Amino acid sequence: MSDALKWIDDYLNNGGLFNPELANHEAVRDLLIKSRDEAIAEERERIAKLCSDTANDYWRLAQKSGMESFVSYTAALDDMARIIRTTK
Repeated sequence: MSDALKWIDDYLNNGGLFNPELANHEAVRDLLIKSRDEAIAEERERIAKLCSDTANDYWRLAQKSGMESFVSYTAALDDMARIIRTTK
């Protein structure tokens, strides 16, 4: 969430910290929405990476153990990662 934190810091450092009553409230609203959207996008990517990493782990386990049932889990997790990354 480094971009969102930077945007908030920029706002606060440019007068938002000392004169909140003089703030451009539409800009504050836009900043909050932008920060929220950035946090959601980062969380989606984190979850998608977790699915992808788990799929890779299942794939390696399936290859080592000869357990074909793990292959379907791998495909499902890969699909889940793809869906998470493309869903808004």
